[in-house]
Amino acid sequence: MARSLKAMVTHVGDTVPAPVLGSHGGLAMSKDEAILRYKSAMAVFKNWRTNGIISDDDLQSIDAILAQKYGLSSCSIFLENDLLCKEKRVIYGNAKGGHYGQKDNKS
Repeated sequence: MARSLKAMVTHVGDTVPAPVLGSHGGLAMSKDEAILRYKSAMAVFKNWRTNGIISDDDLQSIDAILAQKYGLSSCSIFLENDLLCKEKRVIYGNAKGGHYGQKDNKS
């Protein structure tokens, strides 16, 4: 006595009042969630750079890819780019022979 087994499918209706799919077919996320995911991913890759697994150039490429993936502008204040690194900003470097923000521009 052979029985045919067929997969049963139960269709469930969508109860979400707004579209949940993003433009790339993935789930849409809030800006806060996108920033959190970007920061979490960058923390891993920064650790890799510290441990010598990837180079600074690799990290910059990864930063740009993740920013695009999470819909962040290349000018976003939330990015981990070099312009926001204290040691690479002009404001913290030598300005006209001295240090910015010190009286009479003396070191």
